[in-house]
Amino acid sequence: MTLTTDTPAAPIVFDVNPPSESVFSTLPEEGKELIAEIDDPDFELLERSIELVVQSQVFTPVGLEHALHLEPEVVEHLTDELEALGVIERDEDDDHHEVAVEVEDLSLFLVDVRLNRRDATAA
Repeated sequence: MTLTTDTPAAPIVFDVNPPSESVFSTLPEEGKELIAEIDDPDFELLERSIELVVQSQVFTPVGLEHALHLEPEVVEHLTDELEALGVIERDEDDDHHEVAVEVEDLSLFLVDVRLNRRDATAA
């Protein structure tokens, strides 16, 4: 077979299990450490919290408490985890939280979180 400019290019193959330590990971180191230490039920709750907060683009501890029917202590812990992962950022002036992950970035952000989780638990 002779290659010409009309010859179709070979398809690009993507690794379905890329390492999370690639340059594409957007998680802060504190978030990566947190993911490595969290147990499975808490990780599932954290994922659900990330989805709710990013999709709504609003974060209040009371809102998360009511949406997921959680105790205030659990919400306080989730708030710290969401901050560590960079999902929300605290405004030091008025203790208000801004959502730092855009809705259109949610899928990629969750992939990043899950890949880091997979790598941390596989080690």
